[in-house]
This record gives sequence, C-alpha cells and structure tokens, in this order.
Amino acid sequence: MKQELTDECSYTREAQYLRLFGSPEFLGNDPRFKVPWVWEEGSTDKVLIMERVGGVSVGAVSQGQDGGLSQRDRDDVRLFSFLFCFRLCLCLFPRLFLCYRRRDENVYS
Repeated sequence: MKQELTDECSYTREAQYLRLFGSPEFLGNDPRFKVPWVWEEGSTDKVLIMERVGGVSVGAVSQGQDGGLSQRDRDDVRLFSFLFCFRLCLCLFPRLFLCYRRRDENVYS
C-alpha cells in the first residue's frame, strides 16, 4: 500500500504516463485528443511542469456544467471519453496479462 501511494504521488511517473498517452501509438496522432507536453528539464519527482490546456473538464460535462456546449459537443465528449478508456484498456491489458503470467507460470500450463 505504501508503494502504491508513493507511485501515485510521483510526478516522474505522471510525466511518463503523459509521454505514453501522447505517443503516436496511443493518442498522439488522434486530432480529437490533446495531451499536454511535459517540460523535462524543469520537472522532477516533486515538481511537474506541463502545458496548460484550456477547455471544459469531462467532470463538468457529466454534471451538466459544460459552459453552454451544444448537444453535439457533449455527445463528442462522451464518445471521446469512451474511446480513451477503450484505448487505455487495449494498451494496458497485454502488459497486465504478461505481469500476471510471469507471477504464476502454472496458471496457463
């Protein structure tokens, strides 16, 4: 539990995930998503410097506080959120499967 909390509070780890999400293999080539860039030289484990991205949060849209977005824009936010989660599952599932398999080799034999 302590290691999980340490990982959760690590800005170095957060920067790694931003680079992963912004890579061409994940979301980097999709114009529907904007992944902020990280300023590597200024970031440390305790400080994360990244691009500020304007817009409306997904949470605000889901609560109806969307700042006057059209129905089409709200539908797009929902669709893009689903696509993001789907891509995240596709990206992480093979890694989780391999980690699980390495822990207990007798499970699949």
